[in-house]
Amino acid sequence: MNSGISWLLAGSASRSSNFILAYFIFAGWLATGTPLFVPTFQDLSPDIEAMVPGSPADTAGIQVGDRVRRVNGQDISTRNELFDAVAKSKGQALTLDIVRGEQVKTLTITPTTAPGPQVSAQEPGYYLGVEETQPLVTSVVQSSPAANAGLQAGDHVSKIDGATIHTWSQMTGIVKESPNRPLQIEVLREGQRVSLTVTPSAEKAMVNGQAIEVGKIGISGPGRSIMRSSTPLLSLYDGLGATWGWTELTAIGLYKMIVGDISSKNIGGPLTIANISGEAAAQGASSVVFLIAILSINLGVLNLLPIPILDGGHLMFFLIEGILRKPLGERQREIAQQAGLVLLVGVMIFAFWNDLERIFLR
Repeated sequence: MNSGISWLLAGSASRSSNFILAYFIFAGWLATGTPLFVPTFQDLSPDIEAMVPGSPADTAGIQVGDRVRRVNGQDISTRNELFDAVAKSKGQALTLDIVRGEQVKTLTITPTTAPGPQVSAQEPGYYLGVEETQPLVTSVVQSSPAANAGLQAGDHVSKIDGATIHTWSQMTGIVKESPNRPLQIEVLREGQRVSLTVTPSAEKAMVNGQAIEVGKIGISGPGRSIMRSSTPLLSLYDGLGATWGWTELTAIGLYKMIVGDISSKNIGGPLTIANISGEAAAQGASSVVFLIAILSINLGVLNLLPIPILDGGHLMFFLIEGILRKPLGERQREIAQQAGLVLLVGVMIFAFWNDLERIFLR
C-alpha cells in the first residue's frame, strides 16, 4: 500500500496536467476580454425553442417545445446532429420522431433551400426553420460592430434590411452572409422600435469544406453559455469555472454515451481529430488553441475512467485494496490489465471505423 500511495502522490501532477493546460488556455483567453463558449447539455439538446412561420417545420406540424428524438430512425441527442442530417438531406424528405409532452409523434418534413445567398450553387444549404432561440441580445462585446452601432443587451431583433426576423439563427445567418456590408437592423427596446446600422466584421470560417469570409457583429443570445471576464484578474477565477464546465460536459456526455442516451456514432478517432484540426487551423490560431484545450480535457477525463492500465484503473485498485485491507494478487492485476488493454484497443478500432463511415458513407 505504501508504494501505491507513493505512486498516487508522485503521479498526481502528471494526471492533472491536462486540466491545468486547459485552465491556462481558458484563463488567458478570458484575460483578453474575448467571450468564451462554455455549453451545457441544455444548450445542445435538440429542443425546438423557436420557429419560422411558414417554414417546412411549421408546415409539417412541429411545435415550439417539441424535442427531436430520431431522424430517419437514427437516435440523436444534439442540435448539431439534427442540423447535420438536414444539411446532408439534399432536400429529400426526413422522418422525425418527436417527443411532445408524454407522446411520441412521427412527422415527415422536407427541408428547403435556406434563404439568403448560397455559399455554393452546387451545394445549396437546406433548413427546416427550427432554431435554438429567439433573436434576443443578452450581451454585447465591447468595441464590437454591434457595440459601435448602439446595440444593447435586452434588444429584440425584429427586422434586418426589412425582412422579419423570427429566430436567432435566422438573424446570425444573414449576418454571416454579410461581411463588411452595412445592415439596417430594427430592434424592440423597452417597447420602442429602434433602427440601427451595423456593419459585420469579416472573419474566416470553414463552410462545406471551403474557407470563406463570414460576418460577425459581437453579440450573444439566450440559451448560450457565454463566459466573459471583466478584468484580467477575474479571468484567473473564471478560468476555473470554464475548465470545470467543459470537464462536466465531457463527463456527462461520456456517461450518456455509455447508457445509450447519446449515439456511439459520436465517438471519433484520429481522422476526425485531423479533420477538426484542419478546420480550426483554417479559422486561425485562436481556434487551434481552443481545440487544444478541449482535447486536453477529453484526454484528462478519459484517463480517469476506471479501466485497468489507465490512471482511473489504478485508483480503482487502491479503492478495492482499501476495502479489502490487503493488496490484490499479481495474477488478478495481470488479468485486469489485459482486459483493460483489449477494451481500449476495441474502442480505438470502433472510433476508427466511425471515421471511415463519416468519410465514405456521408
